[in-house]
Amino acid sequence: MKQKLKKEDIGFTQIKNDVLVSSLSLQAKGLYCYLYSKPDNWNFSAERIAVECNTSRNTILKYLKELEDNGYLERKKLKTGRVDYFIYKKPKSKNRTLDSEKPKYKKATVQKSHGAKFGPISNKELYTNKDYITNKDIVADATKEKKFDLKSYYEKMFSNKDKRMAIIAGYWIVKGFKFENEEQTKSAIKRELRPAGDLKGYSFERIKETMLYLKENANFKWTLETVGKFINEDLKELKKEKPLIVIEGVKFYTQEELQKAEKNGKIIWNKLEKKWYLNH
Repeated sequence: MKQKLKKEDIGFTQIKNDVLVSSLSLQAKGLYCYLYSKPDNWNFSAERIAVECNTSRNTILKYLKELEDNGYLERKKLKTGRVDYFIYKKPKSKNRTLDSEKPKYKKATVQKSHGAKFGPISNKELYTNKDYITNKDIVADATKEKKFDLKSYYEKMFSNKDKRMAIIAGYWIVKGFKFENEEQTKSAIKRELRPAGDLKGYSFERIKETMLYLKENANFKWTLETVGKFINEDLKELKKEKPLIVIEGVKFYTQEELQKAEKNGKIIWNKLEKKWYLNH
């Protein structure tokens, strides 16, 4: 299905304060500004917008719907099957029509393709395009987001040619991190790229060994950056020299030792004082 974007001509990209101080969400305001910067007859695609804005197609559809519901964006399906999008400086009320407003539209003589990975839309794409927004689309997209499969995402990270992806996935698994959607996962990846890059020269076996050591023995909050600080240490010697905890003079070097002592009744936990004691 062919879709085009049209807007009222103001000669240059200028956003009215009325839009910026409206009750629209911050994301919808940002999308409005993005759309207004595009020329008339720009090939409209939620997927293209998602790539340029570094977000998901579902998110773009959600905020396009918000703009439409608030009268800033209107869809008009033509007899040819093409869908034109009209964006307004002022919200269009439900009882107003395009004819009564008589806005002036800028006619672009040259169509531009924005985004290096996308060329002009083919005729086939024009009639199979799924970016025509309906309430059914929004509900379906929301359902898709709920079905985010973290396990499958991990598999993709482990098979990625970039070793950092596998290191990050392994770290998350050891830490037991959970992510609700792809956007959360991508944001977390960005935070871990630098410390993961510092570990690229080490074997996965050594990295895993260090992570497991920290998981079992660290009595502090450790991160992927911490793994880099311990990666060259003799972990066996660390277990001997630095006890995990000392209870009334008795040293416990690992979490396993501590759990075993508790199971055998050698130590007890005082809930009120939040402290271990030997069971005399």
